[in-house]
Amino acid sequence: MMFTTADRDLAEDIFTCVATQTATPDGGVSRPSYGLGETIAWRIVAEAAIDLGLRAGPDSAGNLVITREDGPLPPGSTWVGSHLDSVPRGGNYDGLAGVVAALLVVAKARDEKCVLPLVGLGLRGEESAWFGVPYLGSKAIFGKLDRQVLDRRRRTPDAEPLGAYMELLGIKPTRLIEGPIVDASQVAEFWELHIEQGPVLAAKGKPVGVVTGIRGNARAPNARVTGVAGHSGTTPHDLRQDAVVRFVEVMTKLEARRQTLAELGDDLVFTCGVVGTDPKRHSITTIADEVRFALDVRSLRDHHARGFLGYAESLGVDLGEVVETAAAELPPPMWQRARRACEQLKVDHEVMPSGAGHDAAVFQQAGVPSGMIFVRNEHGSHNPAEAMSTDDFLLGCEVLWRTITEGS
Repeated sequence: MMFTTADRDLAEDIFTCVATQTATPDGGVSRPSYGLGETIAWRIVAEAAIDLGLRAGPDSAGNLVITREDGPLPPGSTWVGSHLDSVPRGGNYDGLAGVVAALLVVAKARDEKCVLPLVGLGLRGEESAWFGVPYLGSKAIFGKLDRQVLDRRRRTPDAEPLGAYMELLGIKPTRLIEGPIVDASQVAEFWELHIEQGPVLAAKGKPVGVVTGIRGNARAPNARVTGVAGHSGTTPHDLRQDAVVRFVEVMTKLEARRQTLAELGDDLVFTCGVVGTDPKRHSITTIADEVRFALDVRSLRDHHARGFLGYAESLGVDLGEVVETAAAELPPPMWQRARRACEQLKVDHEVMPSGAGHDAAVFQQAGVPSGMIFVRNEHGSHNPAEAMSTDDFLLGCEVLWRTITEGS
């Protein structure tokens, strides 16, 4: 093993400290984008980097930047990292594992006197759960934020806009819409280690995944199906326009459509994770005139996701606001290097696409060749039950190190 017992102890200490300090009363962690929990994690990792003799500080968007020495970021450097925020009542390893891996890799590069210029990142605001838009920190790096994003309000009772939370952290929001923080041509490549957020690696008994592409998504967070209100006892079924029945019919047709697309070989999944009538207007004796729901469609092909939402609209769904995030095909030379590293290290691995979105997609879309390495995780993600073993994490770090230093 190239990473030591001291590396193991440091990683476990950081994971434990962050979990303890960002825990929620009902289980899991909560690290809001550009909020307190995310900032606590930022500081814990930064302090660990400084204790190791590294340099750690913010960029103009508040992202944590870890380097071996002071001064401007070296041109042609390899960047490695992930995000610090979490969903509400989420798991501790989602994002954080990749930030800790970046810290270990930069420290190892210093200790090994590796000539490859490396930059570690702890990115802010990857999760869309807080402001309805993902990848805030990574988009800011490449000048991809706009005024409308800064005005979006956090989905919490305090309901302040993103720009206000940035200002509390000493960030100047207007600077972020004037242009990129870093020119993409200055970054040679980007690597992200992340827990797998699905069950594939655990089901196949493999500790590491090599990612070939990242699904994009098209989302309608405020979709609705409408009908006509009526009395549950006096209105015959053949005269009803029941929004709940219409909703069920829509879901049934969408699932049939998905199955047909799967048989044709198209990559697509859809989820309705939020659904309900309005308890203030509807009751057990009322035929509901409206069902509101959220619709999330993901695919490695953007036009498939958009087309699926279009089909839902043709079924009578009022989509409301649609938010799209583009898919990213990771360059074959990148993921083939990671696969080769697995083979050299004799690490059992799976070559696979990512069903979830990641910051690596933003780097790839900005023109920075990007790669991803997954680490096995039990019990799924975006929930308190995430369970990544330290052994699997260190194997992932070994693969990451071998991959990014290949030929250096």
